[in-house]
Amino acid sequence: MPKLIPDSKFFVDVVDDDLLCPICFNILHNAVSCKGGHSFCENCIILCLEQKQQCPMDRKKLYAVSLCNNRTVYNMVNKLLVRCQFY
Repeated sequence: MPKLIPDSKFFVDVVDDDLLCPICFNILHNAVSCKGGHSFCENCIILCLEQKQQCPMDRKKLYAVSLCNNRTVYNMVNKLLVRCQFY
């Protein structure tokens, strides 16, 4: 699957790769993390886990109940400066 880059015209600065979901390749939305420290969009990882109960990054067993919200990523994403749509 090709890596989609977030449309840079919407952001004032370059978006760090660490703030991109490794499943959908967009900005992390409602970021959750597994015990291995990998972060995903909540919806993306839930859909993946419906198919196979393993982390898509390291293939270790993973269950939805073991995911936890990643407040650090959430705060970093919310600090990104975005441009007005009429810019």
